[in-house]
Amino acid sequence: MRKFFTAFFSIILLLITFALITPFFVGRYVDRLLPTYYNAMTRFATVKITKTQRHWFSEDVTLEVAPLICPGQTFELQQHIIFGPFIFAPFNAGSGPHFALALLDSTAVNAPFTLVSQALIKINRSLSGFDHITNLNYQDATRSWLVPSITIHFSYDLSHSVAQAELSIPSLTVNMKEAANHLDLTANMVNLTSTAHLKISQGLWYGDEGLRVDAINLKNDKEALSVNALTVNDSLVKLGNTANLTVLLTAKSLVSDAVLYQPVAFNVQLRDMDVTTLENYVKSLAALSVQYDEAQFDKLNQQLYLALLQHGLTAEINQAQLGTPHGVLSMDLSFTTPAQNYADIMTALNQSNNKITITIPKPMAQYLLEKYFAQSQFAAALSQPTLGGAQTADLLLQQFVNLKFFKLSADSQFYSADISMKNGRIYVNNQSLQDTLDLLAPASSSKRAPSKSKLAITTQEMVEHYDS
Repeated sequence: MRKFFTAFFSIILLLITFALITPFFVGRYVDRLLPTYYNAMTRFATVKITKTQRHWFSEDVTLEVAPLICPGQTFELQQHIIFGPFIFAPFNAGSGPHFALALLDSTAVNAPFTLVSQALIKINRSLSGFDHITNLNYQDATRSWLVPSITIHFSYDLSHSVAQAELSIPSLTVNMKEAANHLDLTANMVNLTSTAHLKISQGLWYGDEGLRVDAINLKNDKEALSVNALTVNDSLVKLGNTANLTVLLTAKSLVSDAVLYQPVAFNVQLRDMDVTTLENYVKSLAALSVQYDEAQFDKLNQQLYLALLQHGLTAEINQAQLGTPHGVLSMDLSFTTPAQNYADIMTALNQSNNKITITIPKPMAQYLLEKYFAQSQFAAALSQPTLGGAQTADLLLQQFVNLKFFKLSADSQFYSADISMKNGRIYVNNQSLQDTLDLLAPASSSKRAPSKSKLAITTQEMVEHYDS
């Protein structure tokens, strides 16, 4: 019997010793894991550790955080970490005990919002948690954000660098004001939700993300625009030394000036992006001072764009569509820059192989020409006496086809134009736009009366009509 009690108390003593000693070593191990977790946060913010205070069973960490959406603004995050392996504190409405490496409780100190955040690092080095942000009210010289609540649920495998997340925002209001550019824009969003399944490698997140917004309302002092059921899906895939990005945007409808547009579809692909350039950009972003300003951020982005173009870049848009009351407008784009050491972005654009194909349904082309050109002097010169608006529009269309400004489809239902740029000049259907405009307008020094086979229009008149 005595041997039994001796063995029993020995086991109890061993367990107590284990419970007292283990948190110290677990804490040291967790400290080595935390930088991986903080580095993952740089996708959304610059994060700096400013203070740590170690205890036997816990640790207090002070972080300085600068969100990317608020350049130059910082706030303090206080994080209390409880070490395992046995954690009796509540987590995600569960009282415990939790068999885990650590529990992280985070609160914001001087931020323009209230934060409740928890994350549990499990024994297998996977992390799960949630963030609940309320009353976000941020304002600077040019913008303001008002968000009643944001909820994020996430998981992150620290061993394999794989993350999953779900985000929901019931409503969001953004206002942007720039007096110099006469900008005063308000945006309201309703029911924004987002999901992500990503893997991080050298600071880059590869994988798939999806976003949906039930409604977006944009308004300035003169115009209003509404977008309904907007969805955006993107995917970044690494292929050796390069990466491809695909973005698909669709909307059920778009309303502007009481005009309904549907469907709305946009599909863009960026291919052959140099991975090393992207990785260096992420490193430079992480190395920015927490007090960085917007100019530094813009400069870093300009350097990224130029470096990507110098390594060679391909962009494509396939069958972008905008439905209008006069038919569906579609656009295709192809853009490629050969790998060269360009001096600046404009030089790279001038050296690119590019083409935009715009296809306009015949009713839309007739409507636009009748609306903007039917009453002009050069339209009147097409026929004597002046015909009606629709007939004049048809004459204008034929003139544009004759001058190869438009190409007519085989079924005569669509007009298309191939637009490209080379060395600062714009070409339409392989003809210089300026040359085409010169054909549309006889030289001012000419004493001859305008020929009815040409449109009596000057370059300035054309620009003014398009500007209107």
